[in-house]
Amino acid sequence: MKKHCSFAAAGRLAAIIFAVTHLALSASAQHTNPDLAGLQKLAEAGDAQAQYKLACACQKGDGVPQDLAKAVALMRQSAAQGYAPAEGQLGYYYGVGLGVQPDPVEALKWYQKSAGQGNSLAEYSLGYIYSTGRGTPKDIPMAMKWYGKAASQNVAKAQFALAEI
Repeated sequence: MKKHCSFAAAGRLAAIIFAVTHLALSASAQHTNPDLAGLQKLAEAGDAQAQYKLACACQKGDGVPQDLAKAVALMRQSAAQGYAPAEGQLGYYYGVGLGVQPDPVEALKWYQKSAGQGNSLAEYSLGYIYSTGRGTPKDIPMAMKWYGKAASQNVAKAQFALAEI
């Protein structure tokens, strides 16, 4: 038997799950290479993965001063090259307003690009967006589709969300 909770509590739970997903995405991208100068050179040369890693370091202040404007600029450069993790992270930036004005429509666009490449956390995020109607009309069949794709990649939050729909 499913337990039911109020809409307000369900909304808070969804927001918490959404935030935790993106914290996990950010944590998995944390830069561990102490050679930031080499990473900077690669990023300046147009290496999408280096731009992404340096953006994550700038976002957190990991080995460099925290600089959200630089993080966003680097993430945009990486995402413009079609690097799926950067596309997903840019979706997060727009979804929560980290270093940019919140824009759920722009968040949706970047999540779609990333999920189209099989990024499981972007797939989960699309499920969340479609289940809540943030930036797009609420669409439970689409939410189930994206939650299902993420769940098939063992994203536990997506499996939980599917069970709750």
